[in-house]
Amino acid sequence: MVNEGDEVDSKKQSAAGSQHYAVSDFAVGGRCKCNGHASRCIPSKDEGQGTQLACDCKHNTAGRDCERCKPFHFDRPWGRATARDANECKEYLDLLGDLNVKFSRLLSICLVEYGDL
Repeated sequence: MVNEGDEVDSKKQSAAGSQHYAVSDFAVGGRCKCNGHASRCIPSKDEGQGTQLACDCKHNTAGRDCERCKPFHFDRPWGRATARDANECKEYLDLLGDLNVKFSRLLSICLVEYGDL
């Protein structure tokens, strides 16, 4: 013989095992691959792509993933940053500036030594 309460308990157990849920709001995270040249990502608008995340590049690097040197920063080849070396892209004009300083020093030494020629 089945009691009325037994039937209700049976329905509760079966309903508890088949509950349905809906998700109405969720967020998907992402990350950038910045080759060690950035510590954060920023929204970037690409033509036809909408808004995407791009690296906030440091060390004179450029590109969505900091995958190249900025223009005129080719005195040192691009490389991934490591824990020991940032592999910062060096400005090409630095080389010219160093030569200019060295030339100015040499010229001033010559003028002191030999006077106006």
